[in-house]
Amino acid sequence: MPTKKEMPVREWVYCQIKEALMAGSYLPGQRIKLKPTADALGVSITPIHEALRRLVAEHGLEIELNRSVRVPVLTSQEVLAIREVRVRLEGYAVELAAQNSSKDLLNILYQIQLSIVSSRSRSDYAQMLKSNFDFHFSIYRQCGVKFLPSMIESLWMRSAPSLSLLYRVNDNFISRSDDHHVEIVRAIAARDGSSASQALQQDIVGATGAITRILDESQKLGGSVTMEASPKRATVHVVS
Repeated sequence: MPTKKEMPVREWVYCQIKEALMAGSYLPGQRIKLKPTADALGVSITPIHEALRRLVAEHGLEIELNRSVRVPVLTSQEVLAIREVRVRLEGYAVELAAQNSSKDLLNILYQIQLSIVSSRSRSDYAQMLKSNFDFHFSIYRQCGVKFLPSMIESLWMRSAPSLSLLYRVNDNFISRSDDHHVEIVRAIAARDGSSASQALQQDIVGATGAITRILDESQKLGGSVTMEASPKRATVHVVS
């Protein structure tokens, strides 16, 4: 991503918040407050307000009745609908990237996966989510179709906060995701687009299946999922 000095402030702010959404830095239902966000990014409130308005229009955020802006809380049906689009777009992107495989891409993926394993050993789920984002988009940006990564980004804005929920409450899922990442890298190294796509789709399906089970369980208890956030872990609560 270009630095703050390389683009207009309002565009840089928009990109920062958008990437934070895609990297799972925000949790489902979390409110995005103007002043704390402006202070964190070292800018005035105006570009924050403009960025949030753009992200609401793109369905990455939503406006509540009291005019607060928050991260959407998806239903299990919405998670599954997004999954159906993701497996097609991302499966196609990784298949193309495997055909364009290079030593540089493989080295990048290897280093990112080491970062994921290291973060897991420290229970640093925030860094794991950021590295997971870097892993996937390092692949998608090598697909050779200029507009495809931006299409995938719009889906990650919607789905990544729910993935953040999963990373923080389901360690078994993380182990399976690591296995899928290894399979993806092996397939890319072999320029086997079909196998890379299959492993990627299994990664997506496994994650969304675990997320929907959490959401369905909360519905059975007559409530919705909210979370108490901390840098490394969050606690899931069911609110009636």
